[in-house]
Amino acid sequence: MAAISPTIFTGPYTANGTQTAFSFDFSIVGAADILVEVDGTAVPALSYTVEFTATGGTVTAVKALVTEDKASRALKVPLGEEGLEIPLSDVASIVAVGENLLAGSDISTVAGAVTSIAAVAPHVSEIAAIVPGLPSIAAVAADLTGPDTIGDVAGIALQVAQVAPHAAAVSTVAPHVATIDVAAANIAAIIAAPAAATQATAQAAIATAAAATVNASITPIMYGRGAPNALTGGPDGATYIDTSSGRQYGPRAGGVWPTRFVLLGIPGSGYEPVTVVFMVGQSNADGFSTNYATTTALSAGYGYEYHYNNGGFGAVLPLGPCRLGRTFGGPQSAFAQTWAAGGGGAVIFVDCAVGGSSMVAAYKAALAGTTDIASLSGGTWDLSDPANLYDNYMRDHMQRALREIERFGFAVKKKIIYHSQGEQDALGGASQAAHEASLRPFAARVKSDFPDIWWLTENLGTNQSGGNAVASAKIRASQAAVAADPAFSSWMKVGSNLAQTFSGLGYFSDTLHYDQTGYNLLGVDMATAGLAFTRSNGLFAVPDGTKYADLLSHLPPVNNWYRLALTTVANGAFNVSVFNDPTTPYATTAYDTSGVNRVDATQSLAWTFPNANPKEVVFYAHASTGASLLINAFTGNARISAVSVIDEGFPLNGLNINGTNETVSGIIITDADLYRLSGARMRALGIGPTAGFTAATLGNPLLAKLNGLTGLSLSRCPAIAANLDLTLTPNLVTYAHSVSGLTVAQVNARLVALDANGKSGGSASLSQYLVGVYPQAAPSGAGATAKASLIAKGWSITTD
Repeated sequence: MAAISPTIFTGPYTANGTQTAFSFDFSIVGAADILVEVDGTAVPALSYTVEFTATGGTVTAVKALVTEDKASRALKVPLGEEGLEIPLSDVASIVAVGENLLAGSDISTVAGAVTSIAAVAPHVSEIAAIVPGLPSIAAVAADLTGPDTIGDVAGIALQVAQVAPHAAAVSTVAPHVATIDVAAANIAAIIAAPAAATQATAQAAIATAAAATVNASITPIMYGRGAPNALTGGPDGATYIDTSSGRQYGPRAGGVWPTRFVLLGIPGSGYEPVTVVFMVGQSNADGFSTNYATTTALSAGYGYEYHYNNGGFGAVLPLGPCRLGRTFGGPQSAFAQTWAAGGGGAVIFVDCAVGGSSMVAAYKAALAGTTDIASLSGGTWDLSDPANLYDNYMRDHMQRALREIERFGFAVKKKIIYHSQGEQDALGGASQAAHEASLRPFAARVKSDFPDIWWLTENLGTNQSGGNAVASAKIRASQAAVAADPAFSSWMKVGSNLAQTFSGLGYFSDTLHYDQTGYNLLGVDMATAGLAFTRSNGLFAVPDGTKYADLLSHLPPVNNWYRLALTTVANGAFNVSVFNDPTTPYATTAYDTSGVNRVDATQSLAWTFPNANPKEVVFYAHASTGASLLINAFTGNARISAVSVIDEGFPLNGLNINGTNETVSGIIITDADLYRLSGARMRALGIGPTAGFTAATLGNPLLAKLNGLTGLSLSRCPAIAANLDLTLTPNLVTYAHSVSGLTVAQVNARLVALDANGKSGGSASLSQYLVGVYPQAAPSGAGATAKASLIAKGWSITTD
């Protein structure tokens, strides 16, 4: 490692808005050692990159840095407050002003022409924010149409300070505006002359314009009422905050604002206070119980999870018995319920646990899954290992989580490490001294990086067989010794010793992982100890569920995950399941978003609608898997009113929609819905029996798009188009269209098409007979010939 330089800073530089690269001449260990400040404000690490050698390096900003005297300024409106507005009737006057300014007239030459500057003076502080430096006043007018407000204009105001010296001569404008006295009273902002404005007023105007921070000049933030549209404008990369709803849109790309948004807060109620709990250690910190259905019941708004997928943005989601992508339960719900009920506020969990990881590098397993935080396994937390998990993955992950949690409308009041680790070291036979030698510097580094963090240790348990009792005791002794050390004891505590009793009680899912009863006990024990230790008892009122309901009604996008919503408006029994492989950490996950009829904090991998309440479920499926969606309607009065894809490209390769018989009143789905579910990726499609499908559900135009189908099953669906052309699906090797009233001619056409496709070893069922309902339809002529040909190719054929 390079020697650390005695000089630890370079600068200051004067940033002019064009320069992006800035060199430094001191040595660092890693990019995280660099802090960039502009006008005394720290610049987010995501806004620049760092390249370095043993003696120095270069910081390169994503966008040019600008110091205060050069910064673009934008009028910012506090979240929840309305922006300034300019009546459309005054736009013509503003344009007239702009035309004369753009024509090159020196506004200092006609100061004597002012006839009524007094009417302008009251608006000095407003005009300075938007008029000066506009590339074209017509752009202002364009942004003031419809519901847009001055917040939209703020993003294009340029360098107001450069125009300030001309304040003394603003009177030049007067001869060019026929109704300046009337317009000035309504224009949201205008530069006034010091003839009627004091120096203090001029300074206030500049201060108002300076509300745009340096960070905003790097990543522009625009404000307005209502969603952004084609008239909003703004540069690519900008974000837009709708002050009337608390929604953040962006980034803008290709000149277009996305419709996707995240919710920043509840307008008028402020950000909800939360404790962020980082689950650090091995898989017992994350949770690995197979009986997650017995997870501690969680009150609405008491718990959330932060989920991040590498290469994109993260999201805050309601906490359920199993978290997004997981098929196992853990201590999270019990901890959150106890913590929030005790006055600690809502809890947001950030998963930083890595299954099979060690504290001591000597006992580490090979690191795998490095493309995604959620899939990591193995590796070590030992800082002496250059590839350690903390420096290479988790520190940045934790910092990113804190930033994004606040963007979702939460105010972080406490930060806690929930540490559950040691199984890997105990299996390797680590000594107490060796474990301490790694744990101490690791904990100290975390405290250095996050100075206000607290640390709760869950003492290691003994595995179910009791075989590692001696080794586990050494790890527990290490954990207790570090927590008792005065260098750590003011912010670190052993929160629970319960796990060492679980072996005798049988609270294990397997030899190493606790079952849900054990996790529930640990969550309560750790939260109870933590409330007292961190002095959080009674700190906040219990969450009222408002933020939870708001988030649940607008479940956010998650990078590399796709959302599908299913709704029912009639009573009856349904089962909705999405199956995919692999499962954890990418299992398809469902959330009940049914408003007043929802089951709070309930999240499942399969869903049933058991009663008359209208229900809505949102499914998340991961892009890495090919999922199979199964929708079953069990009773005659069951009705699914909508199946809708929220994120295009839902990764289904199989879809089965079924009722118990054709009297089931229906599942409403169109051919467009079917195609949007998966498009050409669909490999298997099964429909029926149900009376809810029509000829519009599946026809030849859709078959032509689903040309990758290898399996198609239609059962007791008489309304499905009778003239399906199976040559449009040349890869079909499994086909059934039975008990649907097909005629002999239609059966013949199906067999001929299958034979023409030339596939071997398939199966087809075309039996139509149903007593008292459908007559027999045995193939004849060309159909009989095609049937014989298919059988010769190894097909299994069933007909009347």
